[in-house]
Order: sequence, then C-alpha cells, then structure tokens
Amino acid sequence: MATVYLHIGTPKTGTSAIQHFLIENRETIKQFGYCLPDLYFGFGMPFLEKNGHVLVHRYRRETVEQSRKEYREGVDRAFEVLEQAAKEYDNIILTEEEIWKDCNSIKNFWKDLMARFDRIGCSVKVVVYLRRQDQIVESLWNQWVKSFYRTTISFREWLDKKKYSYYPMDYYGHLMKIAKYVGKENIIVRVYEKSRFEGDEQSIFSDFFQTIGLPLTDDYKRDTTSTNHGLKNNFIELKRMINGIPEYKEVQDFLRRPVLYASDYADKVDHAPKNTMFSYEEQLALMKEFEETNRKVAVEFLGREDGILFTEPMNELPMWKWNPDTVSRDLLLIMGEAFITQEKKRVHQQETLETLVKEMRSARGKIDAQQKRLDAQKLLIENQQKQIRTLQSQVDSMYRNPVFRAYRKVRKLIKGERG
Repeated sequence: MATVYLHIGTPKTGTSAIQHFLIENRETIKQFGYCLPDLYFGFGMPFLEKNGHVLVHRYRRETVEQSRKEYREGVDRAFEVLEQAAKEYDNIILTEEEIWKDCNSIKNFWKDLMARFDRIGCSVKVVVYLRRQDQIVESLWNQWVKSFYRTTISFREWLDKKKYSYYPMDYYGHLMKIAKYVGKENIIVRVYEKSRFEGDEQSIFSDFFQTIGLPLTDDYKRDTTSTNHGLKNNFIELKRMINGIPEYKEVQDFLRRPVLYASDYADKVDHAPKNTMFSYEEQLALMKEFEETNRKVAVEFLGREDGILFTEPMNELPMWKWNPDTVSRDLLLIMGEAFITQEKKRVHQQETLETLVKEMRSARGKIDAQQKRLDAQKLLIENQQKQIRTLQSQVDSMYRNPVFRAYRKVRKLIKGERG
C-alpha cells in the first residue's frame, strides 16, 4: 500500500520554497521510492509547482453546476494518475497550501477525498506547518496588498474588522475537523520556527524531508532563491497607494514584481531593523485569543505537556512608520525596476520576433524550393504532352497517307479472297 503525504501548508510557512525544491528534484526523489506526480492540468503559472492544487481548484464557469462538474472531472483525472503512481511507488507527495483554507468551501471535502484514496489503495498522512497567529495575520495582509488581491485597506482596518477571519486560525478546531476523516494519528503537525527545524541542516527542507522519511543528500539541486517575499518599509504603503488608482484596477497588476524587486533590493543595500504593523499590546491581545487552541495542539498533537506550541519569544518590535527620507529613493527604485522589467520584455519580444522572421524566411525558402520543383515537374509534363501530341499527329498523318490507305484496301481484298 502506497503512502500519500499530503502537505497542506499552511500559507506563509515556506511552502513555496518546499514546492520549488521538490519540483527541481523530482527525478532524484524517485530513486528513494518517492513520487511527485504531475497533476498540472493547465491551471496557470502560479499553480505549476502545486501538484495538489487540482483537489481545490475553482473552475469559473457559467453555472455552479458546470463548475462542480468540471471540478469532479479534474479530480477524476488526477486519481487516474495517482492510481498508476501507487502501483509504481511506495510514497507519493502532494502539496498545496490552500487546502488548509479551501477545504472548508468544498462540501464533504475530506470525506470524499479519503474515500477516493481508499479506493486506489493508499493510506494518507497529512503534513501541516503552523505559524504564530499574529505573524500570519500580518503576513496575509502584506500578501493581499502585494499580490493580485490588490487590497487598499490599511492594516489597522484589516485588524479592527478582522478581515483575516476567512483563514482558519483556531488550529485545534480545524485539525480536529480533518482528524474526523483522516485520523488524528495520521496528522503530522510541525511548527514553523527556525529554532524548531529538524534534520542535519535544521532548515525547512531538512525538516520537511525528515518528516516524510525522505533522505536529504548532496545529490539534490540547491536553488535557494525565494520567490515569495513580503514587502518591507515604504514599499508596502506605496503598493497600497498604487492599488487605489482607479485606472490601475482596470489593467494587469504589472507593477507587482517591480515593487517587490525594489523592496528586496532596498533591504539588501540599506537593511532596516525588523518592525511590525502591530503595537505590542495588540499582539498580546491577539495571541491571548488563541491561547487555549494552541495549548491543545501542543498537548494532543505534539505531546508537549507544558502546552507551549510556539517557543520563540514575542519580542516587542518597533511599529512600522512611513519614512519620508527614503521615499524619493524608493520611488526611483520602483521606476527603475519597472523600466528594467519592460526592457526585458522588449528584448524577449524582439528575440521572439527575430526568431519568427528567421523561421518565416526558412519556411519561405522551403516554399520557393518546392515551387521550383513544381515548376520543373510542370515543364516536364508540358514537354511530355508536346511529345504525345507530336506522336499523335504523326500517327494521324500516317493514317491519311495514300500509300497506307492503298495497303489497307489490298489487305481487305486478300482477306476477302481467303474467306
């Protein structure tokens, strides 16, 4: 029986890094009996490395029934691939951090999923990383400002109106909902704190690999480039302002990456002390709300009798402030990154155009060569037709010749006498 390790995040716990690492080393992990099946069914680039996304993909169709039908068909296709993988490998890895949240919006998600895995003879281990709730709240707001959500609300409004409440932060309650169908013993809870990472490297990679029993050797490709940074300092407020421009809402979010790259670059050349959008009192108050649920997770899922889920101290950090001294530089960096991005696109388009022109010329040359061959064949056919007409004319002329006509008369007379 194959074991499926279903990695469900949560978001903002190094999931993008894990997914990128796995996809880069898909062939290597096969040597150890682990399969990362390709279940990418053209969902778009953001989901290319999330092979578990098919389980929660939202199809935007004309009717709800059409959307549900296409969802079921997509999952059916996925399980056909998984069934074959289970015959060849002892371990299967599926990863998609949005399952933690989106499983709530799909009726009977865990019940139906476990039934499907049971039918193809697979056992399931759910792997989930938990991060301190105050960090999640701030990180989610940052993500909403930075990415395609393009939110314009301030962090204060986000916090006061509990806009983050769509995200399951009652960790114990949510884990118990999953455990009802998966089994409590089949849920592996890890804590997203650098001091708690296990394995030789004590990194998110070594921790995840050790969790699923996969060796982490020197054979793996190491691309540690992070692609999911949050915006820092002035850049988060600048992006929030950009999001509020009416005309910008009507076009593609083309400044998202330039702002992110500018933020990363500014942080490298002028690294500012870590800060937070919270006041210390707000952080303490928020974490107080989740004190009991966190205690239960620590005791029942991690066996920690002290009931402490997160061990890293909650230090009092300075609150984020707008820095007018660097705003001109920051705007210049955004403009520079935007121009660089446009230039890269222009160069890419120019190279693509030149390649197309070469291909067109090559195709034109082949067409011309083919046309020449056709013209030669046409000329040959015309010459043959002329020869046929000449022969036909000669035959007709021979039949009209008086000598030939006399010959035919004599031959008839001879045949008549013999008859």
